[in-house]
Amino acid sequence: MTQFPSQLVSRPAKETGRLILLAFLDDALAARQSLGAGEDPEALHDYRVAIRRMRSTLRSFRKWLAGARPRRLGRALGELQRSTNAGRDAEVQLLWLAAQEASLSVAERRGCRWLRAHLEQQKLTAYHQAAGEDERAFAALAERLQRRLRAYTESVEVLAQTPTERFGPVVARLCRRQADELVELLAQVHAPTQETEAHQARIAAKRLRYLLEPLSGATPAVALLLRRLKGLQELLGQLHDNQVLAETLARAMEEAAAEDARHLHDLVIADSGSPGRLRRLSRQTKRQGLLGLARRAAAERKAV
Repeated sequence: MTQFPSQLVSRPAKETGRLILLAFLDDALAARQSLGAGEDPEALHDYRVAIRRMRSTLRSFRKWLAGARPRRLGRALGELQRSTNAGRDAEVQLLWLAAQEASLSVAERRGCRWLRAHLEQQKLTAYHQAAGEDERAFAALAERLQRRLRAYTESVEVLAQTPTERFGPVVARLCRRQADELVELLAQVHAPTQETEAHQARIAAKRLRYLLEPLSGATPAVALLLRRLKGLQELLGQLHDNQVLAETLARAMEEAAAEDARHLHDLVIADSGSPGRLRRLSRQTKRQGLLGLARRAAAERKAV
């Protein structure tokens, strides 16, 4: 992530909001380039994080970004981020499968191989989309962002003696407001099954973290708070990822069961399987292996 100078707090809020957005845009452009090259396994993650930072900054500093059309830009960035969800989910779930592999039973390995093939295809499709249609959309959006953020005009009434709002007091107010929201949302999370409440708290933690990140070099206290927010975000992220994994496994069991049933039906119709062989095949279904994986995911969810 771009390193920001410590004197940001004394600059005008209108200027600093634009400087931060342009810095996050540079991060997104760099990640976008790595994603196109296909050599950095973290490129998609870095690209998504840079987009989230830009969306959060547009939302927080909307009042000080007049003329840049922050709402419209935020919606466009949201569409780009959502288009990468499937690819990132596939990456996270493939890592989870790899971590389980050494302790899988024979049946679970069967389900694991089947699911891994589907997730690899999902990931490949997402990367192809990111390298094509999404790349063109991002290039156009980046050009609009740079054009609207690099300069701004301001009307000042010399007799009104209205002081220029500095970034320090502005970001302090925004952080207090966001911290209050985070505390309120965390108070509503009492169990791992409360996915909606935990997800909302995670988003609030991200927004507070993104507000503070440009100030990371200002004081050691900010750096410590950022580490704690990251830890909270990761904990809540585990709950979210596990919920998404559970949904993936549920869909996979349905698809695998239908696929196994069609295979057995074809063998019966073709009269190419003895009753004993058909019974063995009916016990060696991918669905059984996926069910074992689902049990593992459920146990991890309870342990969080």
